[in-house]
Amino acid sequence: MRLLLILPVCVAFWAGETSSVRAARTVLYPGPPGMRPSQLYQVSVNNSPLFVYPVTINPTGLYRDVAAPAAMVYFDFEGQVTVEITAASKVSSARVHPLRRGVKADVQGRTVRFVLTAPGNYVVLFNDSCDEPLFVFANPLEASRPLPGTPGVLFFGPGVHSVGVIELQSDQTLYLAGGAFVKGRVRSTKATNVRILGRGILYGGEYRKQDVPPGERFVTLRNCRDLHIEGIILLDAFAWNIFIAGCQSVCVDNVKIISWRMNSDGINPVSSEDVIIRNCFIKNHDDGISVKGKIELGKRLRNITVSNCVMWQNWMRSFVVGGELAVETTENIVFRDSDIIFSGINPNSAGNRDAALGVWNVDACRVRDVVFENIYVEEAERVVRVGLFKNKHSTQPQWGHIEDIIFRNITVARGRAAIELSGHSERHLTRNITFENLRIGGQLIDDPADVASYHADPFTRNVKFVVTR
Repeated sequence: MRLLLILPVCVAFWAGETSSVRAARTVLYPGPPGMRPSQLYQVSVNNSPLFVYPVTINPTGLYRDVAAPAAMVYFDFEGQVTVEITAASKVSSARVHPLRRGVKADVQGRTVRFVLTAPGNYVVLFNDSCDEPLFVFANPLEASRPLPGTPGVLFFGPGVHSVGVIELQSDQTLYLAGGAFVKGRVRSTKATNVRILGRGILYGGEYRKQDVPPGERFVTLRNCRDLHIEGIILLDAFAWNIFIAGCQSVCVDNVKIISWRMNSDGINPVSSEDVIIRNCFIKNHDDGISVKGKIELGKRLRNITVSNCVMWQNWMRSFVVGGELAVETTENIVFRDSDIIFSGINPNSAGNRDAALGVWNVDACRVRDVVFENIYVEEAERVVRVGLFKNKHSTQPQWGHIEDIIFRNITVARGRAAIELSGHSERHLTRNITFENLRIGGQLIDDPADVASYHADPFTRNVKFVVTR
């Protein structure tokens, strides 16, 4: 399923800034000329209408390309704003996710209203259903915008652009202005000081995975240093969305991803170090953020920090270290201060691959010093999977190790929330796993017997459940 009626038209049309109630400042962006807005919802912010994009999601837990309709809006603001939604069909209830942020929706007939007092990435679900969600991306105001013609800047203004492959060199900036809809993909190799910025959309729906060279993804950053990606939206990836391969000093900030096709991993740092991923939103159909290692891309995998992200994965894992881990060691990997709307499992999988939070070592690496902290899981079939095993992704015949993994202040509001831990042998153990202040369904867990579905095999050692508050 593709976005509807996109015509190859480019019109120079700048975003409008409006002052609204209670000293709020909003920046609204035009819809691409020739694109029909979604018929599901009409949306306004402080009484100013927004263009509502039709987008596609995969509503299933199956590893198949299943397309279903959804909608999306985006804008920038500071202060306080009221978002008003008018649905095409009856609304009996509405919830604004992440629930932990406490945004309350008022429903009157087919109209839903809620107030935002801080920027963030949200999903509105209607009638106690995950069908036809509305994604609301409320950005902070841009700190600065480059002008067209600025040296070193590839600038795409509002409108539709068919560009193919965008190759970024050292000291270049790719800027997608609000209202830009760019059909293409991005690649940068052995470059330094590369920026991908803006409020616009990069669209991958015209590609098929088999048409792209092996090793290429939607945004491929290979052996680069000093990278910054901020503010943009990625739609309809044909494979992994952002592939950070053998890179150093990377920041991915406030990037929004909606993709429905198989293998559309969100953000994957592979054999990279000093990577920050923050304030991002990922609704995709495979791993959300997967930290991996491939020896041909580099021996080091360390200093990866993920924070303040919102995740929704029907299939596979939201946050995971693995599965490919063909490096010497992993060190200092942290996932914190984030929300998971839903984490499901594929009923046709091997049963050991998918969980909201995971460490999955299929190679010979020694995985250690991984922290999952202050994560609110709204619903999960399996909340944790930590294990040593082999599969089709294994590239090293030797077995690895997993040790010193901490799950601190993890809350699961609903779901079976299974926990599964496994090693391989007396020489290849999974050990030193600590659950501190784990809360499932309102209950603090200080004993694995209190977990409805818990399994640890004989090669899992020194597992602790502790309550410190």
